[in-house]
Amino acid sequence: MENERRFDIRRVAKLAMIGLSEEDEKKLQGELDAIMEFMEPLTRVDMPEVKPTIRPFSDGNAWREDDPQILFTREEMLANAPYTEDEEYIKVPQVLAEEGMMQ
Repeated sequence: MENERRFDIRRVAKLAMIGLSEEDEKKLQGELDAIMEFMEPLTRVDMPEVKPTIRPFSDGNAWREDDPQILFTREEMLANAPYTEDEEYIKVPQVLAEEGMMQ
């Protein structure tokens, strides 16, 4: 592989906002270099007819039309909830203790 590194583990760690010890940097840089060396032959493959793509099988937008529907009645949905309040709301466990929403 070339002397100048294509990917520096310090830059990757900075982008990921993680701190690395010097020992971790050496280990991970070695692993990253090995991965890049393994992948390097792919850069030499000549494929002039192939257009760059993100998805191998997509010719267009994969989104479907937003077609609002009522699939279940309110009563059917509430019947599936393990806990309800006043037979109108779904009751869930408190998520953030400091919010003081439930005791």
